[in-house]
Amino acid sequence: MKHKLIILLLLTTFSSANILFGCNNSTTKSSSTQNNSRESNNSRDKDSSSKANNITTKTDINTTKNDSIDKYTLTSKTYTSNNITITYPQISNLSDTSKSDSINKLLENVALNLLKSYTQDEINSLTMEVNYKVTLQNEQYLSIVYSGLSNIEDAAYPTSLFYTVNIDLATGSIIPLSSFANINNINSKLKNPSSIKVLADTNELSDAQKAFLTNLNDSDLLSLLKDSDFKLSDGTIKPPTTGTYSYMTSEGIVVSLQVVHALCDHAEFLIK
Repeated sequence: MKHKLIILLLLTTFSSANILFGCNNSTTKSSSTQNNSRESNNSRDKDSSSKANNITTKTDINTTKNDSIDKYTLTSKTYTSNNITITYPQISNLSDTSKSDSINKLLENVALNLLKSYTQDEINSLTMEVNYKVTLQNEQYLSIVYSGLSNIEDAAYPTSLFYTVNIDLATGSIIPLSSFANINNINSKLKNPSSIKVLADTNELSDAQKAFLTNLNDSDLLSLLKDSDFKLSDGTIKPPTTGTYSYMTSEGIVVSLQVVHALCDHAEFLIK
């Protein structure tokens, strides 16, 4: 199916250079995670002679949901190893400590999961920085977006990274799109231009990403949606094979589809 998608893209007329200029890989970074990244980089410079992994922690969000729900705190934790920095959230102060521990393990494993896609030789020459943004917090769900850049030595260009995770706070489990939305309804709305908003930095990029979506047939799009998001299978966290992710916001559900590098590696569509 990947070959089919690439062929469809080639049929879309656009200026690749101008579209690439519109890519903004820092749009999902919050000021707190940027601060964490700077602190992490300073720490990494001091310890560059060591290959040991380091974890740093910084409180960045204090949340009180309502009187019937636990007060809890989100903190930022940073994984560093050589030129790799990945910052992710952790939850604390829940009355159910076992649930808190379980959620934190899931959040950590999801954040670091992308490292499994590289060989050890690639990791040795890899430069990566990933930060996160909380896009929705309420008494039921916690939705997190991770974004950043990675570059392997001698690669033609850096790769834009994007992935998400949705947590059901009642059960303490990872939930894919199919667990909190009707996949068939999402599929229909994505094919209706009036029902979506393309979250792109320029009008040109928005038009090109919308053309990509329009050229997908219903069955291919439905397959992407069914595959979306991390899932827990036999105790192992597995990423989507197609690079399709979803997250929640106060405005609605956002679906991210993997696209070619000329279109900024991923395209986000807000379903109104």
